[in-house]
Formats: sequence, structure tokens, C-alpha cells
Amino acid sequence: MTSLFEFAARLQAAGSGEITLMLILKATLILAIARLLLVALTRASAATKHVIATAALCAIVAMPFFSALLPSWNVALFGGTQQQQSSKTIGATGDEETSGVTTLGTAITLARATGVSDRPFTFASRLMRVVKQSWQGLILLALAAGALLFFGQMLAGLLAVWLVARNAEEVTSDSELLELDRAHDHLALGRDVRLLRSHRISVPVVWGIRKPMLLLPADSVEWPVERLRVVLLHELAHLKRLDGVTLLITRLAAAAYWFHPLAWSLERAGRNQCERAC
Repeated sequence: MTSLFEFAARLQAAGSGEITLMLILKATLILAIARLLLVALTRASAATKHVIATAALCAIVAMPFFSALLPSWNVALFGGTQQQQSSKTIGATGDEETSGVTTLGTAITLARATGVSDRPFTFASRLMRVVKQSWQGLILLALAAGALLFFGQMLAGLLAVWLVARNAEEVTSDSELLELDRAHDHLALGRDVRLLRSHRISVPVVWGIRKPMLLLPADSVEWPVERLRVVLLHELAHLKRLDGVTLLITRLAAAAYWFHPLAWSLERAGRNQCERAC
């Protein structure tokens, strides 16, 4: 526990709290503008709305990298700079103290003079000092822990789909393969697509980018030709639009900003508009 507070104090001393808060404020501005655009552009196509939502989420993912490369504008959000903090009044003990800690120090002195045990006071003094030096770092660690949890959940989902695709059986029916070729030619898709079937899924799933696969549920053998044709066209449209890439980036954005309701709102809106566009 002590090492955790020490690490949090180092993060706070490095100014990570101010940097993170500035990133969150910038991300909020970008997400709010995108959300307002979606509300204003009621007559825009689903593809246009999907682009707006995706662009905003991609922007907040790329923003930390651009912030590291481009010149920064530092604003003191949590008080003065390190130089200003070092110029505060030095107490009688030689330690930098706030008014609350100074008052506590007076109480400790009185307790010692009257013979009362000062252990509760000294413990409270140490606790206040530790909290003051590390609270921003602790918040950052909590945000990072939540992001890692959502990243792990996303990776587990990708692994599950990979296992399903690996164990799926190849579709060999001539009629189904013929419909696949027709949908492929209709959309002028530049990549070959493998058609697979698995009993582990209940809805069609597209997997892969360079060598894509289209997985059908087990009950697809009973589908009429019209339904199969619509499903194939819809799923191949996802491949045509590279929705697998944009979906991965938007999920990363939602995981990184898991605490931000606008990030989840835009991610959900983007998925809905993506389905409508296809």
C-alpha cells in the first residue's frame, strides 16, 4: 500500500494530473461537438453520421499522441506551479504545510505540553500529507485500472471470435457459395472471403481484415435464398467499408474513456449508424 501511494505521489509530482485533466477537457469538447452534429444533421445519411461519430472517437484516441508531439500550452489547474509551491511559507519544523496541517501542528504541541498522547494527531498529520501529495496520482491509477479492465474484456471478446472462426466448418454447398460470389461481385469487393458455419454463434459474424471470413450460424442451412442473399450483402458491406477497423478503434476509445458518458454514447450511435449504412 505504501508503494502505491509513493508511485501516485511521483505521478502527481510529474504533473500527470494536469495533463490528464486537460486531455479529458479537450476530449469532452470534441465529443460534445460530434454529438451536437448528430442531433443537428437529422437528414444526413447513416454513413455520414457514422463518419462523424467515428472521427470524434478516433480523434480522442490520437489526441494524447498529438499532445506529446505538438507544442503544449500549460495551464495551472490544481494551483500554482512547482516553483510557486516551493516559495510558500516554511513552518517552524522546516516542512511545507498548509493552514490545516499548521493548525494540526499547534494541536500536537498543546497535546505534548499537557501530557496528552499525540499519536492520533501525528497519524492524522501524516495521512493529510500523504493524501495531499498523491490524490491526483491515485485518481490516475484508478482511471488506468478501469481502462485496463475494459481492454481485457475487449481482448477476451476478440479471442472468443478467433476460437469460433478457427473451429468453424467450411461451407461447401454450391447454392450458398454461388450467392456469396454474387454478393461479392455486386459490391466489387477486392478480397476473397471464406464462408464458414458454426453452432457456437447465433448471428452472422465477419472476422479478419486481410483474409476475411464470414461465419454463419448453424441454422443458416434452413434459410431461404432471399434471406441468405440479404445477410451476405449486409456482412460483405461491412468488409467493403472496413468497419472492422473502425469498430476496433471506437471500442478502444470507449475503453480508454470508460468514465465518460459521451464516449459510450457516441460509440453506441456509431455502431447503430454503421448497421443502418450497411
